[in-house]
Amino acid sequence: MKINRQSWHYKFMMNFWRAEEPSNLCQYFWRLIGYILITPIFAVFLPVALLMFQFIYLYEKFGEWYYHCRPDDYAIVSFFKSKKIKACPLIEYYDSKKT
Repeated sequence: MKINRQSWHYKFMMNFWRAEEPSNLCQYFWRLIGYILITPIFAVFLPVALLMFQFIYLYEKFGEWYYHCRPDDYAIVSFFKSKKIKACPLIEYYDSKKT
């Protein structure tokens, strides 16, 4: 059997997966089927894994800070509380890093 090197399946297997050329049709067929089935898995789970690692990194970096904040410290919470009681509280500015 002759396989054209310009066909989509040959280009998919050789360029995308950097596979070596199989010597017979059975190897070619099953390797192609395997790569076609594996590609969507990588396309879905790789970004999910990257997001998961990013969240872990952000949690390790900012997680301790997050748990030391009180909900009253958030500007949005204070805004909705003041809107509910129809009052506009004064803003007090401070430096969190005093030496």
